[in-house]
Amino acid sequence: MNRKFDFSEIDGALPDAEKMQERERMTEALEENCKAVRVLCDRMERLKTRLSETLPIVDGAVSSLQQAGRVTVSKESRQALEREGDAICRKMADRMESECSKLIGRLSAGNRVIISSTAFWCMIEDSSSLRQPSSASVPQTCISCTAYGC
Repeated sequence: MNRKFDFSEIDGALPDAEKMQERERMTEALEENCKAVRVLCDRMERLKTRLSETLPIVDGAVSSLQQAGRVTVSKESRQALEREGDAICRKMADRMESECSKLIGRLSAGNRVIISSTAFWCMIEDSSSLRQPSSASVPQTCISCTAYGC
């Protein structure tokens, strides 16, 4: 009676058992998801009901605000507001004009020297040549001065 146990049947049954366990886990997960979806649907239905009850109230409040937002002004009041607005605008224009005249005074050409662009560049070249060490006693002259005779 020395029979050996054949494991091949068990090896064949293992994948089927694993598949069944996986299916059971997936089935349980789906059942839990269905329960959660039902709860969410119930909550959504309650929120929808509350919203449908609240919307007419909000609509009434908005329409009353629109009516309250309309202001009618008498002719005298409108003219007074226009005069006040004109006075404010005139005051601002006068202030801007005085500030502009101050700025123009600061930027006036009275304290400036007008020179040609050639003379300007000659001055730049001369000032840059003063910074560079010059060779013995060779006088350096500006190229522009040589060309244009500044």
